[in-house]
Amino acid sequence: MHPNTFRANLLRHDLRDEVFVIMSFAPDFHARWEDVIQPSIRDAGLEPVRVDYNDSGESIVHDIIDGIAHARLVVADITSTRMVDESGAWWPQRNGNVMWEVGIAHTLRLPDEVVMVRSDSDRSIFDLTQFRAFTYDPAAIEESKEWLTAIVCDRIRSVDQSKSILVAQAVRSIDALGIHFLFSSVPADGRDFLIKPNMANGLNTPRLFDLGIIEVSRLEIVPQSDDCPNGRLFHYRLTDFGKLVLEALLEHVGMDQGIIARVMGSSA
Repeated sequence: MHPNTFRANLLRHDLRDEVFVIMSFAPDFHARWEDVIQPSIRDAGLEPVRVDYNDSGESIVHDIIDGIAHARLVVADITSTRMVDESGAWWPQRNGNVMWEVGIAHTLRLPDEVVMVRSDSDRSIFDLTQFRAFTYDPAAIEESKEWLTAIVCDRIRSVDQSKSILVAQAVRSIDALGIHFLFSSVPADGRDFLIKPNMANGLNTPRLFDLGIIEVSRLEIVPQSDDCPNGRLFHYRLTDFGKLVLEALLEHVGMDQGIIARVMGSSA
């Protein structure tokens, strides 16, 4: 699946409590995955995920893009591997698959959501020089585990702060009609809702989609009618990000905290 196809059709704004790990599957990298990367991520309270352990049956490309798009964080080990020719001469080379996945990550995620690490001092390719890559020693297991756990926790805190900024920006971007629609027509508990044609005409629906506040939940085929001339009835729902925006909107208009808790508590 092409990344743009995924982004247009499958990208969601709710994230899983996972860290998607991008790295080489060469035998030389197995020990660092088992001894450093997996346990350090788990110590941070998240689940490490690589596509080689995914049994979903979907295509590998889909699994990679889905993992990158919906994990809380992406960690990429861009350490070079040794390439050897027939004469025995060798040179360092960045793994092509790793570089492709890193490019996808930088396309789909915020800068703080992508952590690059390396254990070599080889010259980096030009396109990566603008991004910081932390250096670590996978042979120093305990030290590297503590170090990576600290980085993951720090980035999660930073991302949460960034998300707060995004929520505030979204609140400022919604017009009065959109606010009225969210308050009156969208269930805070994530249940499906409909946008009738007479509502859509006055509502800036694409804006709510662009902001990641609402998403299509399912398509229902129904008999054609004046309200649904094409026989396709789309159901929508509030995203996890949309729930944060709705809660912030309630606070923004000065609603009592007790009422907010009751409204948003229905989503538990």
